[in-house]
Amino acid sequence: MAKFADDLVLYQDLKASIAEREALPEPVPLTDPERKAIVDLTVALRKAVVPKAEIDLGEKDWVSLLLRYRDAHQQLGVIVDFHESPGPQGQWMCNCTIKSSIVDRRFPDLDIGFIPMGPDGGLRQPTFARKKDAKRYAAKCAIDFLMREKLMPVDGENVSFPKPKVPPPQSKKRKQLNSGSATPNTGSPGTKVVVGGGPSTPAEIARTAGQSLHGENPQADAGERPELGNGGGAPLDVRDEDFSATDRVLEMCNRLGICPPTYQIVQADQATASFFNGFADFGIDNIHVPDTIGRVSNCFGRKFTKEKVAEEVLQHLINIEAQRIAAVDDLMSQMTSREIAVE
Repeated sequence: MAKFADDLVLYQDLKASIAEREALPEPVPLTDPERKAIVDLTVALRKAVVPKAEIDLGEKDWVSLLLRYRDAHQQLGVIVDFHESPGPQGQWMCNCTIKSSIVDRRFPDLDIGFIPMGPDGGLRQPTFARKKDAKRYAAKCAIDFLMREKLMPVDGENVSFPKPKVPPPQSKKRKQLNSGSATPNTGSPGTKVVVGGGPSTPAEIARTAGQSLHGENPQADAGERPELGNGGGAPLDVRDEDFSATDRVLEMCNRLGICPPTYQIVQADQATASFFNGFADFGIDNIHVPDTIGRVSNCFGRKFTKEKVAEEVLQHLINIEAQRIAAVDDLMSQMTSREIAVE
């Protein structure tokens, strides 16, 4: 039988011992120490095996898509770097680092990309048989992060968001409306459309909402309607996400006669220059928007923080619009009922 050193077991010696046993004419029963040694060896070998990651990368060229993102955002100083390294059992790993004025992070990591592996089920970086697949996975993790943080469109094709549509210059009439002046309503002598600080009484609601919400004041001549929306053209659709939230908030403020907000964006922590807190200041019209609306904290990037504030404010303004429409409809219904009763 092959002799094993007390302090070292070589695979060659183990193979020789197994071969000697197999060559015997009759099987020899294992001794208790031998049986225990085989059990211990089996357990140790199972623990040493690293499960191979079964990850579906699809057909998408994630590396090229990420490099397109880098090329499209040179104004942010985007740098993309890949580092490949050998993993256990002849496998490959790859890390992707993105650095810019708003991002400095390596992928995959515990947040994005690590998966449960090993006998303890702990999160680890997956390995791949092909170096190319390891690189694609690292790029995909980086793209997943950019999409999650709304730094990149989620369609998997475009690498930058469409630029917001710029409305034509405001007409003279619209500038007068935004400044808070009252425009005479030629359809009925003495009737005015109040656009400044926002209507509060049912009569004011009826006059204002009858034009800006229903699109036409029943008592006004069509030629004297306020030119809201895109410079007197078709009104901007406030539910169309092709427009930025800040543009849609401006449209809603024009409709409701509310002063557009000033977005206050401040650094969340002096130690991290990439995260911000924000809120919307409506100035003299703060009475229409409570302080709790539109306050966000620890958002990544100044521009993203501003959009998050605007998104929350937008929903509140849409709710105000719905309430005013309901008030107008109720008032009109009461007026119609009275007219019928008089007849």
